[in-house]
Amino acid sequence: MFLFGTNTICVNQTFTVNINPAPNNIYWTIHNSSNTLIASSTIAGNFPYTGIWTYGPGNFVITANDLTSQYCNNPQKFNIKVNPLPPPVDSIKGALFICPNNAYMYTAFTSGGNYNIGWQVTNGTPSSGIGSIISVVWGPTGPYTLTAVQIDAVTGCKSSAISIN
Repeated sequence: MFLFGTNTICVNQTFTVNINPAPNNIYWTIHNSSNTLIASSTIAGNFPYTGIWTYGPGNFVITANDLTSQYCNNPQKFNIKVNPLPPPVDSIKGALFICPNNAYMYTAFTSGGNYNIGWQVTNGTPSSGIGSIISVVWGPTGPYTLTAVQIDAVTGCKSSAISIN
């Protein structure tokens, strides 16, 4: 029996740990680096251990314990590193009142050296972008939304989004 999955994720990201071959009854635990129990769950059947990671950043150990004792190498441990999210962008600066089919410049600034700004545009062109400045041509009809997040250039983790409409 062995465990596999993504061993580096971001806070609030989906995690999945698979087990192969899968016993029919598994007791899963998550411990932090201080060996404090964070979460536990018994799963009956051939299913992975999955969810949204809400236990904060750090290094953790996920353990699968075969309750049916089918395997000699029981329990199995899986190390996972959870990266923190960057802080959200402070603000988006630019026109709030627009005319369709016209270009407008918007700016947002990072709060640190290893962050980039990621943009998402609804009903405008381009539909996305990376960098502190984006020029948007708003389409003929709304609703219009411009959203910005900070992206950690090392981990790929994204902050919560801020938007203007």
